[in-house]
Amino acid sequence: GFKAQFLHTFSSPSSKQLASNRLRTRQQRHDEAVIEYYTDIMKLCKLVDPHMTDASKLDHLYHGLKSSLMKDVLREAPATPAAFLDKARHEENLDRLVTTAAQHTNDNDTQATNYSNNSVYRSPQSAGAIHYQNSSNMYSKGYYANVYSPRPVYNRFHDPSSSRSPPQVPQSSFNAVRYQSRPLRCYLCQKVGHFARDCRSAKNY
Repeated sequence: GFKAQFLHTFSSPSSKQLASNRLRTRQQRHDEAVIEYYTDIMKLCKLVDPHMTDASKLDHLYHGLKSSLMKDVLREAPATPAAFLDKARHEENLDRLVTTAAQHTNDNDTQATNYSNNSVYRSPQSAGAIHYQNSSNMYSKGYYANVYSPRPVYNRFHDPSSSRSPPQVPQSSFNAVRYQSRPLRCYLCQKVGHFARDCRSAKNY
């Protein structure tokens, strides 16, 4: 199978040298799980030296371990590759939990910030809508017509009906008004200011 072919490929001296080079340069990738890194290192160690000691294997495991896990695993000082794997996976799980919690907190903060910004952004629109609504209400109540559209002067002194065409006055009444408005004139002496019955000139006749 694949394992036999893999071992056969690396059994020659050149393949063994390649495995040794690979082992010295192998680094755990940022997104690589500990179990994948550990498995690859252990395979390379077996290819380079099937009888490699645990101390040497640990050296290779430490050499390429991610820096975010290195300090905590070193603090535990595992004595075997299996203990190393156990400690490294434990720290990896803790890191994942912390990262997830931090991401969740950041998402909440971002949502709160976005909500706050949207509220600030919407408030002028809301104020404008309220102003427009109030303006509409005032206009519907004739507020603007009273304040900003001055009425003609005659509306202040005359009945509004005066703005329409004046009522038709009968001709006889109009003549009577016009007659009464004339100054008093005596038809005997033609002087103004008295009637004929009071005319002094007539008495002289």
